[in-house]
Amino acid sequence: MGIVLKQSFKNTLFIYLGFVFGGINTLVLYTRFLEDEYYGLVTYLLATSNILMPLIALGIHHTIVKFFSSYFTKADKDFSITYVGGFGPHRGLQTAIQAMPKVVQHIPNAKLFLIGKGSADVETKLRDIVKEFNVENSVVFVGYRPFKEVSTIMQKTNVNIIPHLANDHTDNTIPHKLFQIMMSRSLLLVSSCKPLKRIVTKYNAGIVFKADDANDFAEKVISIHQNYDEYQIKTQNAFDAVMNKGENWEQESLKLFSLYAN
Repeated sequence: MGIVLKQSFKNTLFIYLGFVFGGINTLVLYTRFLEDEYYGLVTYLLATSNILMPLIALGIHHTIVKFFSSYFTKADKDFSITYVGGFGPHRGLQTAIQAMPKVVQHIPNAKLFLIGKGSADVETKLRDIVKEFNVENSVVFVGYRPFKEVSTIMQKTNVNIIPHLANDHTDNTIPHKLFQIMMSRSLLLVSSCKPLKRIVTKYNAGIVFKADDANDFAEKVISIHQNYDEYQIKTQNAFDAVMNKGENWEQESLKLFSLYAN
């Protein structure tokens, strides 16, 4: 069950429990223990308090929500490290999981969110690694999320990761999510697979760690956390690379047309 579904189920359960307890009070306890005049008085007081509460509060609860949020910056809440995509052996998720003990040692509120699905065997293996490294409280398997939510997820997280292992496949392909993350204006951490490293380095659009190296992954995440504000320039560089410097289908398609024409 995904984290969103779990929370929705809990909220619904508590709402219905509230109705049940309220019904028991009103229909059973009040009528059993209160005389008629006291029953009316209690009802009057509860109704009056609900009417007066917004007036007495003078809008303070709305003011608190608007101007004094629980978190002043993204780094004050759980420091989110997020992967979005399919789960497969070449995706390098095991590297990110293995890095979490060191990450949490330096960033206690760090959480690794794995959003997507994979085969049963792959997911079982990843969960076994989580248990092996004792990071059950720091790694969250979110499950599948609709594509329409992906952009928002990428924007809200502290660090988006593409931790691919380096091999003949990943050294010669570019995942679409690279450019989706670059457009989201959120920090990007990629492995040293050739195309990922080339693009990120060319535009200073993110941070690169050595592929299949959990220690280097952890060091880079810690550095991002320590220098979070300074690294924000990279998010704008990434956005500009996609929108203004040709790293998009409109520009790449012209190259393909030219190649086929010649």
